[in-house]
Amino acid sequence: MGLPVTGDPPARGGVRHVYLPALRDAERELASAGGDRVRMILRGLLGDDEQVDAFVERIGSDLKRVAADPDVARVSEKINDPLRNMTVGAHPQTSQLALAEPTFASIARSLRVLLGDAVGQPLPLSASGLGYSNALFIATVMAELDAAADADLTLLLVEEPEAHLHPQLQTLLLRYLQQRARASRCRPAGDPSQPAGHLQVVVTTHSPILSAAASVENLVIMARCPAGLSSGWQAHPLPIPRLHLSPDRIRHLDRYLDATKSALLFASRAILVEGISELLLLPALAERVLAAPAGADARAVREASEALERFFGTTRVIVDGVGFEVYLRVLLAPVDGMSLGRRVALITDTDVAPDQPEPRRLQSLRALPLRWGSPGELHLAAAPRTLEPALWSADNIAALKAAFLRCAPRSKERWEQVAQAKDPALAFGELFVAKTSRTATGADEQVVKGTEISKGLFAQELADVLGDPAVEFTVPDYLADAIRFIVAIDSAAGVITP
Repeated sequence: MGLPVTGDPPARGGVRHVYLPALRDAERELASAGGDRVRMILRGLLGDDEQVDAFVERIGSDLKRVAADPDVARVSEKINDPLRNMTVGAHPQTSQLALAEPTFASIARSLRVLLGDAVGQPLPLSASGLGYSNALFIATVMAELDAAADADLTLLLVEEPEAHLHPQLQTLLLRYLQQRARASRCRPAGDPSQPAGHLQVVVTTHSPILSAAASVENLVIMARCPAGLSSGWQAHPLPIPRLHLSPDRIRHLDRYLDATKSALLFASRAILVEGISELLLLPALAERVLAAPAGADARAVREASEALERFFGTTRVIVDGVGFEVYLRVLLAPVDGMSLGRRVALITDTDVAPDQPEPRRLQSLRALPLRWGSPGELHLAAAPRTLEPALWSADNIAALKAAFLRCAPRSKERWEQVAQAKDPALAFGELFVAKTSRTATGADEQVVKGTEISKGLFAQELADVLGDPAVEFTVPDYLADAIRFIVAIDSAAGVITP
């Protein structure tokens, strides 16, 4: 899509663009630069020519110490013995090993980018998968932009970043690009004569994973439409913001798109949920469970942020019922001692009173990994009764009331009946329960007790309410435990589950 050329020439000079084509062989792309990309990043970090000269001199001094190493000197002596014997009758010669005179370009060319798991030993790029090599290539571009923020606005044009990236990494890459763009506009005020350093990211993609991870208010769909002056079809941009969706509708649509997952087969960490309510609420609850405590030090803040990213890197799947066994079999049943899933959290309802024994189906599900001999871990989180009564607590009443009245603004009296009930948690849960009864003819009919409210709609509204950090809310223990389990470091391998 072309950019209109407007504004004064000096203003246009403050805008630049960086284009990342669709990557198919990142190893070749990184190697073909001959060290140029590393050189540009290093040059930007060093600053002026004086710093570059000091760097070359410092490295040159280190290289001279290498040439003076005793073992290197022994090589020279070994060569000099036959050389002296051959030339002694004419003009005796002697040799010495020395490294080439270092220059900034030669030092950069001698550096090689290695890649590997964070807890392992980095290896040549040829030993890594193409997906992570592509991520590395994008990382070098972002580092270059950091080291040379010499424009008021940089347009980062990324074509099909999903090439060779598994679904979870696609989501995390897009989140990172969004965070970088936002951070570029939150820089502290400085010298107004210096470049503003703003970053705007434009991504083209065919990936439903990326389109689900982005907010619909940032989407422009290239739709096919009849050509105006010629036969056939042409591509036409359809910006979703032009549909004039309300902020509430945008948030609701974002959550539904994020909830439609087809990435189960790529998931080493997965959350299986019984219904749409849990799926829509989990991100808002995770934000609270994994938040760093007030006054935390930099390390705790970083660990909390990393845990939240692991949550968003987890595949969340709605089962829409209690038929969990087939999903657990896919994730945890081993083949040759290996299973697809390393950590699986299953969130469901007991559908019985808290003082009743655990249903047999839950006992059976919990026993499956042991029966299969799975190397993966299963955490089964079950609500006493169902989700909605489990949300009821003294700390949560204000948030639940706000969400309820957003669903049913004229039902304040009904809310008061719930609050004054002998068992408010049970009465609250019954706001969402459709019960079946028999008519005189014997046919089934649905009778909703109290105000009829969709569970999905209430979850949407509650997630909106919880978006305000000032709103008090205590996450039920069974959900908080499931969230902490799924983001925990894999203790068996000593590494973070990818």
